Amino acid sequence: MAMKKIKIFFLLLLLVVINVSVKGDFMPKNSIQPTPIFASVRNLADYPGISLIGLEEGSALTKSNKAFEFKTGSYSAIFKFFPVTLYAVKKKYLNRKGINKIDWENDKNVLKSNLIIDAKTFKEMVPPIAMVLLDYKITGLTNSTIAIHMTGQKNISK
Repeated sequence: MAMKKIKIFFLLLLLVVINVSVKGDFMPKNSIQPTPIFASVRNLADYPGISLIGLEEGSALTKSNKAFEFKTGSYSAIFKFFPVTLYAVKKKYLNRKGINKIDWENDKNVLKSNLIIDAKTFKEMVPPIAMVLLDYKITGLTNSTIAIHMTGQKNISK
């Protein structure tokens, strides 16, 4: 009898461990997976003291946001189900504070851009598109605002 209880305990423990370690994005039932989007800010090198951060909005269920830094001269993948808002912050502040410790909406050291990239807007393109490459440019930067605008879009067919 004790051996049976031990087996049940380990089975339950295994299920808990598997459940905790398995993670995924929430996607509404019957929704179409958006086309993979890759974005680049082409003139980021012109602003060496600034880091440009993409913040993927979390679902209402998880209330989590995922932040990533745009790198000079490369594309960042934006192929999740949730929109990405762009923010600017001084590199020194980002390095000191850490990307996951900044309150992107309320921190006075953060500039929220005018740009939101939403992969859902590309889901029903004709002909079917394998991926979309988006090019952006910083068109204005002051102590209180940053403006970013699209300069190009390239659709890669399937």
